[in-house]
Order: sequence, then C-alpha cells, then structure tokens
Amino acid sequence: MTFSRPHGRGERRRLPIALSAAALGLVALAVLFSTNAWAVPGSSSPVFINEFHYDNTGTDVNEFIEIAGPAGTDLSSFSLVLYNGSGGASYDTRTLSGTIPNQDDGFGTVSVPYGSNVIQNGSPDGIALVQGSTVIQFLSYEGTFAATNGPANGQTSTDVVVSETGSETAGQSLQRKGNGNTSGQFTFAPPEDDTPGAVNTGQDFTAAPPPVTITRINQIQDSSQRSPLVGQSVTVEGVITAFRDFGFFMQEEETPGSTTDDDADPNTSEGIFVFTGSRSEPDDFFDAGNVVQVAGSVNEFRPGGAAENLTETQISTSLTNVTRPLGSLLPVDINSLETIIGSGGRRPPTEIIDNDTPNPPGDIEAAGGNYDPAQDGIDFYESLEGMLTRVNNAVAVGPAGRERVGRTPFGEIPVLSDNGSNATGTRTTKGGITIREGTNPNSTRDDDFNPERVIFDDEVLQDRPGAFEIPRTAVGQKFPLLRGVISYSFGNFKAQLIADPPGPFDSPRPEDVTRRPSSRELAVAEYSLENLSPEQDETTFAGAANEIVQNLRSPDVIGLTEVQDNDGDQNSGVTDGRLTGGALTRPSGTSAGRATCTVRSTR
Repeated sequence: MTFSRPHGRGERRRLPIALSAAALGLVALAVLFSTNAWAVPGSSSPVFINEFHYDNTGTDVNEFIEIAGPAGTDLSSFSLVLYNGSGGASYDTRTLSGTIPNQDDGFGTVSVPYGSNVIQNGSPDGIALVQGSTVIQFLSYEGTFAATNGPANGQTSTDVVVSETGSETAGQSLQRKGNGNTSGQFTFAPPEDDTPGAVNTGQDFTAAPPPVTITRINQIQDSSQRSPLVGQSVTVEGVITAFRDFGFFMQEEETPGSTTDDDADPNTSEGIFVFTGSRSEPDDFFDAGNVVQVAGSVNEFRPGGAAENLTETQISTSLTNVTRPLGSLLPVDINSLETIIGSGGRRPPTEIIDNDTPNPPGDIEAAGGNYDPAQDGIDFYESLEGMLTRVNNAVAVGPAGRERVGRTPFGEIPVLSDNGSNATGTRTTKGGITIREGTNPNSTRDDDFNPERVIFDDEVLQDRPGAFEIPRTAVGQKFPLLRGVISYSFGNFKAQLIADPPGPFDSPRPEDVTRRPSSRELAVAEYSLENLSPEQDETTFAGAANEIVQNLRSPDVIGLTEVQDNDGDQNSGVTDGRLTGGALTRPSGTSAGRATCTVRSTR
C-alpha cells in the first residue's frame, strides 16, 4: 500500500502503517523556535524604556532613565543594567521599586535618577531593562554591540538611532514620541527639553484594548479523545515548555492547592501544541519558561494523514499572534509543571490499551465513546497530551538508538518507570517485557499489551544546535530520570525528550543468530523491512540482506513485512511491492551476498 505525505506539517522518518490496538498503547516526550518571526526583543513589551539623558555640554548632570508602562505595574522585580559598549561588560545595576502611576489612559512613567557622570557617553553604550533574569529590552546609543556578561550576555543591542552629542545644554533628553500603548508604537526623537517622570511632549498613551477572554487549555482538551472546540477561535495563556518543528508546547500553570494539574482533574490535559507553520528557534524574548498568550483556532491534526493514527489537539496560528500578556510575568521553572508517570505520580494502566470500542475495532475518537484513563492506556496518555512528564528510575525494555551503517533504527527508548516495579508483564531474561494473551481467544480486549511502557523519542533534541541523537542502547539500560512532553506520531504516544538522557550508554548485545536447519527441516522466518523501498540506498539493502543470510541462516520461506511498494511513498495507485523485495536478490559485493528467492506480493 502507498501512503501520501500531507501538505505542510507532516511526519518524518517513516510512513505510517496499519497498527493493531497494541501499538497504540506505546508512549513518548518534546523542545524548538523562529529567529526573526517576532519583532525586536521588547518591541511589544508593556513595560519599556521611555526616555533617558546621558550627555550634555560640560559636566553631565541630572542623568536619568525613565520607565513607562501600564498603571499599577509593580516594578520591584525590574532592574536597569548599564553596559559599556567597549568590551560589552556591565558597569552599574539599579533595582527598581514602587508602582507605575496612572498619567494617561491607564499608563504612566517612573524616572530613575543617576546624578552626574554615571551613564557613559556612548560610541556605543547601552541600557538593559530586566525583569527577574529576563531581558525585556537591550537598547544602545551611538551604535550597537554584544553584551559579554550579566543578564544580556550574548545579546546584541538595538540602537535607538538618535543620540546626544555632548553639545546640548543640560535639561534635554532622548524621548519617545507617538501614539499607542506598547514600546513598538513609539519612536525615539532627537534631544529636546526633558520630562522625567511625566508623559513626554508629543507622546499620547491610548487605552489598551479590553482584556481578551482566556480559554483554559483543559477546556480545549476536555475529558475526551477529541476537543469539543474544534474549529473555534480561542486565546490561551500558559508557559512555553518546549520548542520543536513548526511550533511549541505550552502548559497551564499549576493552581495553588492542586496536586495534579490546573483544574485538579487528571482526565483533562493541561498542555497543548501550538502550530505556527514555520521552523523556529528560541529568540531573545521568548524561551522555555516564558508566559505567553496565543490567539488561534483549535484543530485536530492526524499525523501522516493516516486513518489508523489518532489525532493530536493543537492550536493553529502564526508567530505574530504569540505575545506576552500585560504585566510581563516572570519566567516559570518548567520543572514545577511536570507530572510524574509512576510511583509518586500518576500510574498508567498496566494491561489494557482499549476495551471500549466495538469489536471488530471501531473509531475510538467517535463522539459518545467511553473515555476511561484509569483503565485504558490509550485514554491515559491522551489525558497527558502536550504535558511535561517525568519518569523516575527508568529501565529500557527494548533496544534503541541510531546507527550509521546499514538499516537505521529509530531514536526511541521504550522504558518502564521505577525499574519496572509496577509492571505486570513477564520480564524476559534480557530485561524486556512480554505481551500476554488474554483469556478470550476471540478478542484482544483482555490481552496484556503493556501500556505502562513509555517510549522516549529524540526528535526535538535532533533539531536544536549541537543535536543529540540517542545512541544504540542495550535492553536493561537504566536512567535516574527522563523528562519529555507527550506527543503522538507513528501510531504511538511518545515522550519527546527535552534534555539529553544521562550516559554512559550500554552497548546492545550482539544480535541473535539462529541455528542452521538440517536437511530434514523446513526453515520459516518473518522479517520486518521497516518501510524499505526502492528509493533507499545500497547500504540499507545490503544490511537487510546480511541479516537474512547471516542471522536467519537463509530460511527456506520468509515473510516480509513493512515493504513499500514499487514507487516508495508516492501516492500513485501502485500497490505492487515486488521491485522492493526483488532488490534483495541483486548481486552484491558484501561478504553476505544476497538471498536467492522468489518474491510474491500479497495485498
């Protein structure tokens, strides 16, 4: 069968295939963002540098910096840091205090005096407005430079363009002009009579728009597989927890007194993916831990467009609709938002993936379906969709990681929490966990498909600078803790890692080699080619052929699964896979050679 790739945001690495209910019980966690999609850092900040004086003829006197913003803003978390453009180091820090008065339509100013000969005279020098440890603005005069220490370390300043030349008389300043309620709506003008602590001449603050109605993320997620708000426009507020391709994850802050999540209902997720439609990286203004407001529409994205995949609830928008709420809230420690999977947190079901849909299987996302996170693994992980989670004392129950030679396994680690103490499946001699058949041979509803197994993935880590890929990892590998954001792809819930898992990594044991059959035996084998297609290179085919010949000892009959058809992932109507299978019989220079076989296609 051929699958088509969706337009826009799509799956990577391999195409989706039909999966059983068992496959849907696996889990995984995610971090990424855009470089110039947002405006200059602080250009839409509700608190900003509005006026300053640093140079006049003779001795510099009455130097000051004025802050403007919404009336009533508490300035106790703000500070001003002065920077020397020659070398980029800071040389003065002032902690602010008090609140901003109401001077004009709900906005006002506060002047911070510096006295004489404190603020340096440029060519260039700069000022950083900082809240907590976050730089709200990093402005400079008479040129730009990069800070080499302090809160703005590594950031490049934004030149205000105008300057004081030192020939002006005392009592003048550089000040913003124009109409609006954010810094980006005002422009600095050349020196004129100063107005410290008052609205500038030629400046008019306009009333901020009325507060938007905030929809809670748990209202969007609801206690169901699909959102009841699909197609509706919403504005949400929350904490950025992780960046990844085409957007980022965000999560509600925990309500004081709640030990589970914002609404104290474990059945409703507090996290969601924001799809911005463009590849992004964190910039100087938005980063993990920042509180943001997002305006967009609710939709359900089905990975790969495959009917067998569940949908992932998301908000579709553009980066221009991602803003800081008024008040410019301090960054949040995202670790305070994590939910533990296992002891001390939420324990997943240990046997059932889903036993509520009709048999034969129906659509578990259909309206009116039974949503049961306490019993069904597929609903349990849906209740954590988009949320930051943590697994303590994780132990790998399957081989994982990537290799550069031959066939390439996917960078995923299936693990159990708490060293497997809460798992019900039988453990293998190597440390894996087995599937157990239930009591009803005509149904899979009571089979043990191990939904307590959590799959951690490395897609986010690959996309960041200094990309990390999970190396080949042995069954039984232990990790003190793993953190990730719950997402869904390739028929599985997964936890996209937000930090490199700790090493060192144990190398997998050599792959098993079956014994050679006798002349009186008929050897039959099954082998997954993991979406092999004619588009893949000779090394991939050679690696598969080597395993068939060497590890499986050239069986008499072999059934091949996950075979792409003759034109690979093209949706052309072709369903014949004999070219792909036949490629395994081509002559090869490898020591293994190729298997000699007749290829027959089943549909």
